[in-house]
Amino acid sequence: MIAQVTDWADSIGAVRTRSPFSSRSRRKVLTRRCYPATTVRRLGGAGPSAPIILPMLELLLTTVALGVARVDDAHPTWSPDGRYVAFDRTRRLGGGATNASIAVVRADGRALREITSISAPFDAVRPAWSRDGRWIAFEVGSNMLPTTVQWERRDGRSANALFAGGGLFSTASPPSWSPDGRRLAVAGTLGGSSGVYVIGRDNGRLRRLAVGEVRNAAWSPDGRHIAYADAGSVALVAPGGGRVTRLAAPPARLAWSPDGRRIAYAAGCTVGTVSSRAIGVPPALMPCAPEVETSTPSWSPDGRRIAYSVCRRPVCSAFVVPANGSQGVQITGARDPSWSPTGRLIAFARVVGSSATRIYVVRPDGTHLRPLLR
Repeated sequence: MIAQVTDWADSIGAVRTRSPFSSRSRRKVLTRRCYPATTVRRLGGAGPSAPIILPMLELLLTTVALGVARVDDAHPTWSPDGRYVAFDRTRRLGGGATNASIAVVRADGRALREITSISAPFDAVRPAWSRDGRWIAFEVGSNMLPTTVQWERRDGRSANALFAGGGLFSTASPPSWSPDGRRLAVAGTLGGSSGVYVIGRDNGRLRRLAVGEVRNAAWSPDGRHIAYADAGSVALVAPGGGRVTRLAAPPARLAWSPDGRRIAYAAGCTVGTVSSRAIGVPPALMPCAPEVETSTPSWSPDGRRIAYSVCRRPVCSAFVVPANGSQGVQITGARDPSWSPTGRLIAFARVVGSSATRIYVVRPDGTHLRPLLR
């Protein structure tokens, strides 16, 4: 069974908002200065069977003057115990060159530390915590060179070399840890061979599972399956290889629910959930502008809500919606939301000043917005 999250097309014309920048009628929302200002509004939904059409009207009507950012913080992710937040920090070096590192900070915004030492023009981005919170995996690459996968201890005291042979992925998705923290799953192409790869944390041994052009590998909470997206659908494969099971969900960014019973997916203007046992033909994606980018969904700890963001550069909005539809909250100027393990806060990247991005936190109802770093 597939559950589309909500119908944003109906919401645009009827939503009420607390934003001081909306139109006076308060029914047809025209957010003229929603970015970089952050506003929150509540949205109505049409139920679990309704398709998603994201509010492109607001994105089209918003214009932003961009400056030059010196430092960008992005892709926040909480440690499993909720005590830390990891994110990537990118420095703009001039001439289009960048250098990004992985940073870790306490949940109270103090004791910031960069745990990687990677020289330009390489960037370390998209951190992923192991389930025990001891390790952080991340991508390393540049605009000119292939991507690799590395991992370090949280304190940065020791780093593992690249996987066996020092191989390079010509394309890769963010790494996903096995529940026991001993292996990582990555979707990409290595030496001309594409597929889902499993990498041993301690020995760097590499094994290819599913074959073909794939992306967005995600390990199930019980460790029995790895979900990924190929050209036609979402598929499941066991970590040891074997038969591939295709689900009734379109190829998209993926996130398992905490209990492993459902998978949230996001692609273009379509966001929804599907049972991890729903074998069948995936539904067609909603029509969408090609430049629209949707983040990987983030589940609330109780599995009842989903947070995700939609960007049509330079404008982004994050959405917090029930997994089965009805009502939601929109937070403008936010991208890449990540739900805390306690369920009390959502971290996200937000543009401030002259287009530099910083990590902010907010309650799921859109209140108590504040910068993470102190």
